[in-house]
Amino acid sequence: MSGLIISFIKKEYQAFFGISLFVSLLAPVIGIYMAARQSSKVPMQLSELSNQFKIDYVCPKCGIFLGGIPWESLKNKKHCSISSCKARWVNTQNN
Repeated sequence: MSGLIISFIKKEYQAFFGISLFVSLLAPVIGIYMAARQSSKVPMQLSELSNQFKIDYVCPKCGIFLGGIPWESLKNKKHCSISSCKARWVNTQNN
């Protein structure tokens, strides 16, 4: 099909048409490859984020993981859920 189209194009534009055809076919292939490569990294990145969250979101006094409890709930509770821990939750932000 492209050979038929090239035969109707003037000689000086045939190279330009060939290059543009090559680019228009190659660009989606490269895009699909790059997207697939990036999407294969997502599970590993999510795992790393989850692990870092478990390291960072802990009671500063006893070090127990606070789980998926939002800060607002912890603030309302006002203390660590471990009975032997004496940590108190204080909101240090100025509202």
